Amino acid sequence: MSATNTTASGPGPAGSSSIRRGALGLWIHAGVAVACDAAYLAIIVAQGNLASEVALVGFVFAYVAGLAAASLLAIRARPPRARAGLLAWAAAGSFGAGLVGAFSLVMVPLIPAAIPLVAAIGRVRPRRTLTVVTAAALALAVLIGGLELGWR
Repeated sequence: MSATNTTASGPGPAGSSSIRRGALGLWIHAGVAVACDAAYLAIIVAQGNLASEVALVGFVFAYVAGLAAASLLAIRARPPRARAGLLAWAAAGSFGAGLVGAFSLVMVPLIPAAIPLVAAIGRVRPRRTLTVVTAAALALAVLIGGLELGWR
């Protein structure tokens, strides 16, 4: 008898699935982050401010792209501590970028898009508090530091 398990995400070997539980929210977050990134860049280019603010624009673009990448990497991350850290980084960074970007309204969708990330952190085994807090603090520190350097 083969070890095949049919799950909601389709057939596969027992104990695995092609789409992990909660992955849809992470894909949605990544999609929203990419859309915000594209809208941000389009607005900056349309305003003609790209040349004068290349460091700041480059940082914001790379930071938001990094948030999307962290969401997607968290889908398959092992061990659970790495998954918790990636989710915390993406969630805290999304909230921070959304709040800072609220003045332009382009990055605001990152705030609700981060909610599935926060929920996914809860599905990772509890004893990861230090990892989650450290990753969230680092995400915000990188955001603040990058914005500060970009504005100089």
